[in-house]
Amino acid sequence: MTLTQTVSYMWLQQTFLIIFSVIFSDTEIESSIENGSEAYELVRPADLYGRWFSSACAIRVAVTAFRLPLLIVVFFLTTPLNIPLPPDFFQLGMFMLSTALALGVTVSFTKLMYVSML
Repeated sequence: MTLTQTVSYMWLQQTFLIIFSVIFSDTEIESSIENGSEAYELVRPADLYGRWFSSACAIRVAVTAFRLPLLIVVFFLTTPLNIPLPPDFFQLGMFMLSTALALGVTVSFTKLMYVSML
């Protein structure tokens, strides 16, 4: 990898760190499991896994959204490194699709850890 590609990769990794991190935990779910109040949730006629999944996705996307302006600042501060924009919309679309799929996989994996903790 060239220096430009390495710098671009590192900034993207720092921006999307929460989406790709498996160890990012949801303290609300952990505390409800530890307190035993999750038993009441199991009695309700609602999909517990779906609620956990959507809550975790929302938290991760919200935290990542606050980091997106960082990419704009980095793009203007590192002009000597010539950090490239995506060459075309197809590659940008594929990046967004793979990021969404990675979000689903990491959240599913963390929810399986919560199910085993339950």
